[in-house]
Amino acid sequence: MKHLVLFFLFFSFTSFAQDTTNIYVISNTNRLARIDLDGKSTYILEFRNLKKLSEIAVIQFGKKEGVLKFFDTCEKVLNQDIKVVGEHYNVVRNKVDKSTVRVDKKGVTASILLKRETLDNMRSAMEKEAL
Repeated sequence: MKHLVLFFLFFSFTSFAQDTTNIYVISNTNRLARIDLDGKSTYILEFRNLKKLSEIAVIQFGKKEGVLKFFDTCEKVLNQDIKVVGEHYNVVRNKVDKSTVRVDKKGVTASILLKRETLDNMRSAMEKEAL
């Protein structure tokens, strides 16, 4: 029975990994990715939690429009120095580096810092991926 459970877990992780496409990789633990399951695509931002470095957090955007809304929100925060509270995340401009936003995942204490340049590169990769 134990071997059957291990086999099932291995098969689940293997099939999940095959359906994941990296759109933009920031580092080995931070990336924007597309996951294809049952013919539907969903987009995620996976990142190492700055508050607990041993944890990996994931923000799910759903469709492509959710990712583009995220980029627009980050751009708005950088330009207007405001805090935006979203459904799955909060975005605020960093007080030390004004060209950086801090994204906090709602429901858990997980954060990532993203520079304007990184956000621009992520948006560009997202637009290329959609073509």
